[in-house]
Amino acid sequence: GGAALILRRADKVRDLPHTPVLVAGLGRYSDGVRHTQMAFRFLEDCWNNLKYDSDECFGMARMTTKDITHFQAYDGFSFHLPVNLEGFGFCKRGEGLEFIQDGRIQIGGELPCNTSGGLLSESYMHGWNHQVEAVRQLRHEAGKRQVKNAETSMYCHHGHWGSGSIMYRRG
Repeated sequence: GGAALILRRADKVRDLPHTPVLVAGLGRYSDGVRHTQMAFRFLEDCWNNLKYDSDECFGMARMTTKDITHFQAYDGFSFHLPVNLEGFGFCKRGEGLEFIQDGRIQIGGELPCNTSGGLLSESYMHGWNHQVEAVRQLRHEAGKRQVKNAETSMYCHHGHWGSGSIMYRRG
């Protein structure tokens, strides 16, 4: 697979042929301690990483979970999506599996997630395909996958090096 993102200053996007997608916020956190130990990475420390990361990203974007219309989560393994939904505050800790039930994360649901299939069902490109899908959704160019009235999209990653997130908004 391949992906390309072209970044430009916000004041230089008015003359472009496509609807601009703006980076509204960024987050990143890792304490770097024992980051190669699986139990620590995914069970003990992930909650701190996700909390600090999400606070930074939401704060910079001046948004909350209620403002997000589309969510893209790194999903190298099936547990990543529920854990990220919990860690970024879309539901309480331990409620991620319940949150994804009953169509809640499907297109047309309360919080459409990984609408192009993510890493597990589209392509394992370490999250780059998530960025491309966020842009397509916010430009309203996703075809049958289009989330109605998509105005904001959030991407997050939690893995061996900590947590990172990007908040996008339609320009």
